[in-house]
Amino acid sequence: MAEHAGHILVAHDNTLELDLLSRHLEQAGYTVKTSPNGQGVLTAIEEQAFDAVVLEMMMPEIDGFDILHQIRMHHPANRLPVILITAKTDSEAIVAAFKVGANDYVRKPIDLRVLQARLSAHIGRKAMQDELIRTNQALEERVRERTGLLESKEAHLRALLETIPNAIISIGTDGLIRSMNQNAEKMFGILEQDAIGLNISNFMDSPHAEYHDTYLRNYIETGQGAGIIGNSPRQVPAKRSGGKVFPAELSVGELKTEDEHLFVGVLRDVSDRVEIESQLRQFQKMEAVGRLTGGVAHDFNNLLTVIMGNLQLLERTLQSDEKSLFRLNKVMSAAKSGADLTRRLLTFSRQQVLEIQAVDINEVVREMEQMLFRTMGEDILISTSLSQTPCIGRTDQNQLENALLNLCINARDAMPDGGRLTLETQCRHLDQAYAYRHLELQPGDYVEIAVTDTGMGIPADIKEHIFEPFFTTKHSGKGTGLGLSTIFGFMKQSGGHVNVYSEPGLGSTFKLLVPAAHPATDQPSSQKSDAEPKTIAATVLVVEDDDGVRELAVSVLRGAGFTVIEAVTGVEGLKAFQTHPEIDMVFSDVIMPGGMSGPEMVEKIFEVRPDIPVLFASGYAEQALKNRETLLEHAAFLAKPYFASELPMRIRRMMEKSDDK
Repeated sequence: MAEHAGHILVAHDNTLELDLLSRHLEQAGYTVKTSPNGQGVLTAIEEQAFDAVVLEMMMPEIDGFDILHQIRMHHPANRLPVILITAKTDSEAIVAAFKVGANDYVRKPIDLRVLQARLSAHIGRKAMQDELIRTNQALEERVRERTGLLESKEAHLRALLETIPNAIISIGTDGLIRSMNQNAEKMFGILEQDAIGLNISNFMDSPHAEYHDTYLRNYIETGQGAGIIGNSPRQVPAKRSGGKVFPAELSVGELKTEDEHLFVGVLRDVSDRVEIESQLRQFQKMEAVGRLTGGVAHDFNNLLTVIMGNLQLLERTLQSDEKSLFRLNKVMSAAKSGADLTRRLLTFSRQQVLEIQAVDINEVVREMEQMLFRTMGEDILISTSLSQTPCIGRTDQNQLENALLNLCINARDAMPDGGRLTLETQCRHLDQAYAYRHLELQPGDYVEIAVTDTGMGIPADIKEHIFEPFFTTKHSGKGTGLGLSTIFGFMKQSGGHVNVYSEPGLGSTFKLLVPAAHPATDQPSSQKSDAEPKTIAATVLVVEDDDGVRELAVSVLRGAGFTVIEAVTGVEGLKAFQTHPEIDMVFSDVIMPGGMSGPEMVEKIFEVRPDIPVLFASGYAEQALKNRETLLEHAAFLAKPYFASELPMRIRRMMEKSDDK
């Protein structure tokens, strides 16, 4: 049996020779199909697959050359071997046969062993070629699969790089950019196609840009001075394509392959974080100053209460002594200035008791506009732009009016040659993202009041200090430096916020954010009556730890016809209330020693008599008033220092309201 058996097509016009060839090949292990003419050969090849063709050169109708030519039009020589049988011995005929596409030939008379050997060789070669083709096809398929997988992985990696919220830039050892992702394009304001080939130092600020290439070359040559490569991220000043510098957090990795040596930088814009950290440092500094000023102001308020109260009592005995009255009034004026100073300090430190109520912000601005026309001067044009929708805020109206007046006066001083002052209102909803960038501000509805001038503007190095107490750019004697710090404390304490936007030479805008009132429950309050209250006989419990303040209050109230029971601490006050059921009203300090504050004492009293009137003397911490919303239903607040005549008047009014219920 032949080494390489196969399926053979034998074509010969002589039936005897055709039969002889067929039987011999079948005995050798081949499967054989025969055809007596050329058309049968072409038809058989179209219908079946053969491993070789044995073709008589001289065939009727279509000779072997034409048949071979037709075969080669569709079947390459390496895929279908054709062996010609010829009686010709001249070389020209043989050469012609090879040119047409014959693989081999045998001469007549046919030596069957030669034919079989040549068939075996060509079929074996064809089998090896077929195997090679299959192997190549398999390899090509694997290459396509691997290429597709790599392309898929590359696309997946690219997608990941594009979705990462950081900028990613790769550079070569020459410092030139090789690639960047979309976030890098957005961060630096340049397309990748325009950035490739640029030196990475174009996106660095001085002095890093000037020394970058030297650093990189030194690291590549010596491995020294890597600094950030492979280490934890560090903050660096980056520069956008337009030249603007911003803080970025940078980490760098190194990538080495057979073909490339790259450095990959991952950057994150930390402008918001740096701004928040700056706000936090400023907030902590202001908190520390606030605690200091609040403590000092509290002690001064107690002193001023005693001074002003006794001066007022002394004034009654000096009506006939004009010289003494003149000096007394000078002292009283100084005491009032001191009281105003401590009030501002308490407002800054957020320890001033506020009378929070629903206020029509548009109406406040309208009234402010009328006053400003008379006070700002003819060279300043005043305009307002009020919200078309009602803007009702929850705030202390007096404090808000003072804040707006202070801002307008500052605006006037910033426009010595005249200019425009604009007051605007609008209702705004601030989301979590806005609140995240502004410490202490809660998301929600606010009324925004903007005060804009066209003045000199505020330099950046000054702007960061303007809300600090006693900081002023005015000449000595022209200001205390407490105006803006007072506004800052008032807005923070009332749950609002103050922002400033300013550019030197372009003017400034101060924005006050006032918490919006709930329309269903909050309505703007009406003006209080100034009618003199009638005299009421009552018993008042006075609780005050400062001896001077307590003695003054007791003296004034007894002089006004009240019966007074006094106590030094909250514990003593509660005990006095329990042993004196005739007490009609409580007048108490807020902060007291002995383990019980004024509000804590009043909470105990309310458990027994929830309708008893209470007046707090509040020269200090509002945050000490626990359950303030509940206490406000029955409690009022009198700010220290107070006049001797003010205390009995407030108590009479409260007693009147209590009797009317």
